[in-house]
Amino acid sequence: MKQKSNQYDYAAAEEYVKLQTAQLHRMQKELEIKKKARELHTGKIWQASDGRWATYFPNGSGGRKLVKRKNEIDLCKEVIKLYETGQAVPAVPTVEDCCRAFNRKKLNNGKIIEATYARNERAIDQHMEYLDFGRKLINAVNEDDLMEYFRYAGCGQKLTHARWSELKTIITGGFRWARNHGLTSLKPEDVISDLGYEDVALKQVIQLPEEQVYNVDDADLIKNYLASHPDRVNDAILALWATGGRKCDICALHKEDIDLVNGEVYIRRTLSETVAGEDDMVKRPRTETNIPKTRAGIRKIPIRNDWMDFWTRCLTYNPNGVYVFGKGDKWLPPETINSRLRIVADAAKTEHSLSPHKVRKTVYTTLSDAQLDAEFLNSMFGHTKVSTGEKYYHFNRRTAKNRQEILNSVPGMEYPI
Repeated sequence: MKQKSNQYDYAAAEEYVKLQTAQLHRMQKELEIKKKARELHTGKIWQASDGRWATYFPNGSGGRKLVKRKNEIDLCKEVIKLYETGQAVPAVPTVEDCCRAFNRKKLNNGKIIEATYARNERAIDQHMEYLDFGRKLINAVNEDDLMEYFRYAGCGQKLTHARWSELKTIITGGFRWARNHGLTSLKPEDVISDLGYEDVALKQVIQLPEEQVYNVDDADLIKNYLASHPDRVNDAILALWATGGRKCDICALHKEDIDLVNGEVYIRRTLSETVAGEDDMVKRPRTETNIPKTRAGIRKIPIRNDWMDFWTRCLTYNPNGVYVFGKGDKWLPPETINSRLRIVADAAKTEHSLSPHKVRKTVYTTLSDAQLDAEFLNSMFGHTKVSTGEKYYHFNRRTAKNRQEILNSVPGMEYPI
């Protein structure tokens, strides 16, 4: 009886392996189908509100028709069939088609990560609605159309400087893709350079220094509270201070990234989040990306001697797992850091709100004020330009009392007697 049981278990295991192998082959085939469909088709493929998958096909007469299928694979197969049989002759693409094609090309070439691609797609959804500009055929757009579009977006939409820069990147990229395919000769850059001051009225977003970084007193309150209440989430927040990293960098830390022998922390990967379908609220789970967010590549961050015990403690939180601050083979959700920061703010009785990126800016400002050289700061924070840190990360974090004391000590600023 015992031998028969062993034979049965072996047969079951063999059958399980066959099923898993077949499933793997099927998944690989489906990925190839999706990739091929998106290489052929410049239009957007999305999951509609009714659960079906949809896209627009060019109808050969300058228009387009909506096509839906019950699942993504069936729709991708239809895309491949129509293009390979010549039933769907790519008409002149629209401005929106060209912008999406440019965005997809950057993703495929490794110029951007999937999270940036998804953010660009959402931006295209927004900016192509202005004056219905995205639906215009690319070869029908002239300089007057571009000028009218930029004026409308620049004055009528109350865009911030960041959104305006985003719009320019999308439009110039889309037209560059179109020029490379012989569809137009227009250069939006020339039109933008002709815009006058009155053509662009951007929304001014003014943030005080205390909204950008923690002052000295608040930083001490927060760090002291975290150090006196150690657990894996509080220590993950402290790790932001130790490295100047982003929250997704810290959540993606593997135990092998902590080198206590050489005294270094390696930022090798991050977590990205993409959006599925047309609805911005429908999100896929985060995925681990084996490249950091920054273009500077893998970063080596030195460990101070007085932080060695901290990192040693961190390596004990997940003894049987991969991630430093996770549980088992699951990383610590970045949202957990945001939630805990709100609790810490109340407990530490700080004057200003907390955010993970505010910690990063505070660390940069602290190191920059200590006169560390630009090369060190760039390598630590992953910036490719010195100007990036000084423009977006370096703020005054002294309290009002500190500033008053400094001013009091400056010769020549006394009240006249």
